Amino acid sequence: MADKVGVIGVGSMGGAIVERLLSLGYSVTVWDIDRSKVVRCMESGAWAAESAAHLVASNEIVLASLPSPRSVLETFLSGELVARLRPGLITIDLSTVDPTTSRRVYTRFREAGAHYLDAPVSGGPRRAAAGKLTITVGGDEDAFRRCEGLLRQLGERVFYIGGSGGGSTLKLINQLLVFAHAYAAMEALTLSESLGVEPAKMYEVVKAGSGNSFMFEEMVKLILSGQVWGGRTELLIKDIRLTHEMAERAGVKLRLCGFLREMAERMAAMGFGGDDAVRDFLSYVQHASRSEG
Repeated sequence: MADKVGVIGVGSMGGAIVERLLSLGYSVTVWDIDRSKVVRCMESGAWAAESAAHLVASNEIVLASLPSPRSVLETFLSGELVARLRPGLITIDLSTVDPTTSRRVYTRFREAGAHYLDAPVSGGPRRAAAGKLTITVGGDEDAFRRCEGLLRQLGERVFYIGGSGGGSTLKLINQLLVFAHAYAAMEALTLSESLGVEPAKMYEVVKAGSGNSFMFEEMVKLILSGQVWGGRTELLIKDIRLTHEMAERAGVKLRLCGFLREMAERMAAMGFGGDDAVRDFLSYVQHASRSEG
């Protein structure tokens, strides 16, 4: 396994992953369209690449953490980067995108003899920095085995799903549950406060009962403690859109997913899209509880 890694996209998740890699002693080269994010990584000890293509050219293992299918396609299918593809290169895309996007990039990489793994992560920036992510991987198994050690340094749970697109498919299914549990958790908090139940007591009881979930426990704990989650609301909104579209393409009608998609579109229209998804969700639910029947 290489001791040198390139990282494309160093926002909240990508930046946390860079910090993790540096703490493990890796030599890390980064690139991001936002120069300020690159500078922040350099201050922590990373090197900077001139472009995504230059980064790919100088590393055998490349990680990517990009915000959307469009950014993935524009980055990995650009003529300059494609010209740098070669046998032996492994790109591990940690981005949350639809499986169609993953397979499109995989096919182009495979034509050049390079490997592309869709390996979206779950857990948020804090768990990324601690190496406690959950990672679902799709793509060629031999490429996965070659970089499995690296992935297990980033995630405490790493699952090889199968062929290209498998990791992205499972991540979007996970995001359906994330969005549903997040919305339900904020409604439970809003209802308890409206009925005069102390939020801390509600949290203690639900945490001990069958209604508990990771999202309930994580989100309500952060609100009660005044901490910031660090997850971007616009990315969660994007994820539920992609999940709903994936189901529609498969001819599967998911009523809850459809409702959550509509709610997400309302959140977007109202301007919710900041860096603290927990409080954005709570603010939206509180607003909706007062204004909708």
